[in-house]
Amino acid sequence: RRFGRSLHGEAVVSTQSTGAVIAMFSPLTSAGYIAVNNLFQGKPVSETLQKWRYDLPTIVLNGYKVWLPTHFFLLTVVPLRHRMFISNFVGVLWTGYLTYAANKAISPENLDKQGTQDEGH
Repeated sequence: RRFGRSLHGEAVVSTQSTGAVIAMFSPLTSAGYIAVNNLFQGKPVSETLQKWRYDLPTIVLNGYKVWLPTHFFLLTVVPLRHRMFISNFVGVLWTGYLTYAANKAISPENLDKQGTQDEGH
């Protein structure tokens, strides 16, 4: 019983509930991170709204790609005593990505697409 009940019983329930929590709160925490980051940098609210509109969906999708498999792996394979270390390691990498994505300029292609869509309506 060194690795717990891999894919049975409690591990399946834990994986499902963790997935639901990630699915619900990932958009909120990512949007909050962008907002606080822009606030501390003194950027206008309009820039935060643009960032949410153009970059938030990609950030959230990448979060799902990182955290869902990570937690599945943690809850089904990794022994309890090692889970915190691996989770924190992935968290440091994720924070690096999130910092990069939050500070990256909004791509001109997205702004150009939006400008042409607005003119067409």
